[in-house]
Amino acid sequence: MPVQTCSSCGAPISEPSRFCPECGAQLSGSSAPPQGNGRLLWAAIGCVACVGLLLLVACVGLLLFTFRSSRASASDLPTPPPVITAAP
Repeated sequence: MPVQTCSSCGAPISEPSRFCPECGAQLSGSSAPPQGNGRLLWAAIGCVACVGLLLLVACVGLLLFTFRSSRASASDLPTPPPVITAAP
């Protein structure tokens, strides 16, 4: 195996590496790691968060509406029919 030398400090590098073990410089011929699309990932996370928030607000609103409509007030109750009594 041929020995590679660092172009920055001149140190010999015997095993395949992306960086020099002596000075840490990036070796020529090595490519940078592939970059993922971080912007797309954050956009997807944002969309999921917005949908989740909308669902949460809708559920809370539905619960409040249901609770409020289930409570009967005095004006909502039917009035009992008048009691007619016969005079003796």
